[in-house]
Amino acid sequence: MKYYIELDGIKREVEVSEAENLTKFTIDDEVVELDFPAQIDRNGLSFMLDHRMYRADITSDDINLSLQINNSEFQAIVKDERRKLMDKLMRQNKRQSNTVGEIKASMPGLIIKLNVTVGETVDKGSSLIVMEAMKMENEINSPINGIVDQCHVGAGQAVSKGQLLMSLKNT
Repeated sequence: MKYYIELDGIKREVEVSEAENLTKFTIDDEVVELDFPAQIDRNGLSFMLDHRMYRADITSDDINLSLQINNSEFQAIVKDERRKLMDKLMRQNKRQSNTVGEIKASMPGLIIKLNVTVGETVDKGSSLIVMEAMKMENEINSPINGIVDQCHVGAGQAVSKGQLLMSLKNT
């Protein structure tokens, strides 16, 4: 599994693989092998590297990760390949939506909930639609201050990439 990690402003690609009781990390093309497989429990993991034992206690939300490794604390942002792709598609949709009052699906998905109705005034950044895509719920926010002109979808409807979801008018 490949991860994209930002730690203290430095971005790294990390790939984790396990084979023949060995855990291997590839960090920006540099291979690091643990001396024995990491022992994982509900609070974190223990591992040995270069004949030295480490304990990593981990707390996290969806993206942000707090690590305490042998009494040193680190804050990181961690994304897997799916999350990175989703963020990229959402940024593309936002760039396209900032120039017009049309909200389009950045990827195929299922409309879970409409948070606004036709005629309602919305502020830039307010939640318009909740859509499930790639097994994650995503909020689609208003790119402009405006009024909901038309809603082209309903809750429970499957949508395709690029499909027009909602039209807004500038206020």
